[in-house]
Amino acid sequence: MKKLFLMLIAVLVGTNGLFAQDANKETDLALYQQAVKAIKDKKFVLRANQFIDGDDGKLFSVSPAVNYVVVEGDKAFMKYNPEFGLGNSKEGDVSNFKIKEDKRGNIELRMRIKNGVASAKLKFYLEKGSNRCSFACYPVRYHKKFKLIGVLTPFVASDLKLKGACY
Repeated sequence: MKKLFLMLIAVLVGTNGLFAQDANKETDLALYQQAVKAIKDKKFVLRANQFIDGDDGKLFSVSPAVNYVVVEGDKAFMKYNPEFGLGNSKEGDVSNFKIKEDKRGNIELRMRIKNGVASAKLKFYLEKGSNRCSFACYPVRYHKKFKLIGVLTPFVASDLKLKGACY
C-alpha cells in the first residue's frame, strides 16, 4: 500500500513537471514571435545582462538598466557600462538593415549605424523559440569591439525610459 501511494505521488509530480515545460515552451515561443515582429518593424530593445569584452573575451555580469540597445525606425542608440562605472554610448542613423533566417529558424540581423564620421557594424542573433539575443558591435574606428547578451523585446513593451537619447 505504501509503495502504491509513493508511486502515485511520483506520477502526479512528474505530470505536473511536463505541463510546466509545455507552458514554458508556449511562453518562450510567444516571446520569440514578438521579438521577430519587433525586429521586422525596426522597433525593439535589447536589455543586456552580460557584457563580453571583444579584445580579451572577459565576461562581465551587467545591469540591464544601463546596458541596452534601442532601434526605433532609422535611429539606433546603445549604452553599455562594462565595469567600474566606465561606460560608453553610441547613437546614429541605421543603414544596411538586413534580416536573415537560417534553416533552424534562428534570426540574424545585420546593420550599420553612422553618426558623423564614426560608424559601427552591428549584428544581432536571436535563437529560435526564445527572446534571448546576442549582440555584437564592431566599430570601424577608435573603439573596441564588444558583445552583449540579453533579451530582445518590442520597444512598446519595454520599461526603458530614455531621456534625451535619440528621440
